[in-house]
Order: sequence, then C-alpha cells, then structure tokens
Amino acid sequence: MSEEEEYKKTVNEIAFTNAAEKFNNDYIRIDAENSQIWIQIQDGPIQENGENGTQIDSIGQIWMELVSQFNTMNQGKFKCIENDKTIECIKEGLKWQHQRTRNRIKRGVEGLNKV
Repeated sequence: MSEEEEYKKTVNEIAFTNAAEKFNNDYIRIDAENSQIWIQIQDGPIQENGENGTQIDSIGQIWMELVSQFNTMNQGKFKCIENDKTIECIKEGLKWQHQRTRNRIKRGVEGLNKV
C-alpha cells in the first residue's frame, strides 16, 4: 500500500467513516481514539423550524480556526504551507457559501424549504 493510500485509509477509519456511519440528519459524531466531537446539525430551514443546530458555514469557520491554531501554537512550530493552503481553501469555500446565501436572499427563498 502506498503512503498516500495508507494515509487515506487511516483518515477514513479515524474520522470520515465514523462520521458517515453516525450521520442521521440530527448530528455528526466523530470518534478518534475516544476523543469525540458531536455536532448538532440544523434540522430544516431556520424560518420554518427555528435555529436548532449548526449551519455548514459555522462548521467551516470552526475548521478554519482549528487549522489556524496549528500555525500559531508553540511559537508557530507547526506553521506550514499545507496549513496555509487549507485555510485558503476553507476561506474560498466559505466565500461561495456566503454567495449562495446572498443569491437565496435576492430570490426571497433564504430560510425556506424552497429552491
């Protein structure tokens, strides 16, 4: 098995596979060696169901903050180009999610279960 295949296998076993198995439209649970993260997912549009969970852009912002901490903790000991590129990509993704929201507001469908 190549180094990349081994990495993907390890990452999937630790986080993504477990999260996918636990996702049931209510929450995502990631369990990596008894270190757990539970994220309550928004169930339905806010205007119709009220705020009852986390939005996808909030998850992106949390992820960006965690990676940013790698660049600053221990006097920047873990700062690297990979972290910088990850942050850059998360920012780009958040920009598109915000554009999506602006477009939905313009169409009068933001917060509603409509296209």
